[in-house]
Amino acid sequence: MLGIDSSRLRLNVHFHSVVLDGVYGDEEDPMLHELPAPDPTELGQILTRIHAGVLRYLTRRQLLEGDALRPPVGEDEA
Repeated sequence: MLGIDSSRLRLNVHFHSVVLDGVYGDEEDPMLHELPAPDPTELGQILTRIHAGVLRYLTRRQLLEGDALRPPVGEDEA
C-alpha cells in the first residue's frame, strides 16, 4: 500500500487543554491568585463525575454493548 505504515493511520483520541492554576480577583484586584492542588479525595470525586458523564453520554447514544463499546455502524469486522 504505497509503503504507508498502517500504525500511522490508527485513531489516537486525546485532548489538549489550557487550564488556569488559579482564579482572577475582582476588578479592584485583577491579579491571578494561585489555587492549591486538589487532594486525592477531590481527584477521586472529579474522576467519578467524569466517568459517570461519559457512561451517560455513551448510553444515550446507544454506543455501549454491556461493558464494551459497540463498533461504528458499517464497520467491517476484522
